[in-house]
Amino acid sequence: MGLRFLFVRSPARNMKMISAHVKEIHGFQYFTGNHPEIRSQNRSKRRPVEFGNKVWASSLRLIGHLQKAPFELRERRVLEIGCGWGLLGVYLAKVFDCEVTCSDFDDNVLPIVELHAQLNKVTVQTQKASFLDLSQESLDGYDIILGAEVCYSEAAAVELMGLIEKAVHDRVKDILIVDPGRPDFEDCCQWAQGQFHAKVHELPGTANGKVTKLLHIRGGAL
Repeated sequence: MGLRFLFVRSPARNMKMISAHVKEIHGFQYFTGNHPEIRSQNRSKRRPVEFGNKVWASSLRLIGHLQKAPFELRERRVLEIGCGWGLLGVYLAKVFDCEVTCSDFDDNVLPIVELHAQLNKVTVQTQKASFLDLSQESLDGYDIILGAEVCYSEAAAVELMGLIEKAVHDRVKDILIVDPGRPDFEDCCQWAQGQFHAKVHELPGTANGKVTKLLHIRGGAL
């Protein structure tokens, strides 16, 4: 199966084609799945596995939300978890001058993150790590942790909850997770609202006909 690009409905007025294989939204550029370098990697032995083979539509929804985020973003230290192609992290590095680390358990996606950083003329750090690999000590100093569609199974939800607990303990100021409302994500939201200062928001518009939900946890337990 080839790489696919997911259609996002409401940000279209902010999105434009830069070339046949590059799009732009809110001043940030990203590749479509048909870009020659991404197609080349997809055909090689370093093809991304699991879910790192496309642009996740909810990433674009969160980028739109961050344009008017009600908390400080500029020059923050950011960790993107389950980064895939790294759109969220590279966007924050470009638009808000954030110091960004993009992390994923599949190191085959990290060259694609670097391609996006080069496209946007920014520098980000990349890290091969699962949720379980990210120790409490490694989270120290981050202001923001965010991820898109990283709660795709019961096992992933359990690991994500453990990561959130460590991040809150380390006084990470804001944790943002977006998802189209999978059952395991809903369970994670319910758990977080009972443990922390957490709210769930529905982001405007739809992505592939689904409403994108944002779990936003502010640092500190209840």
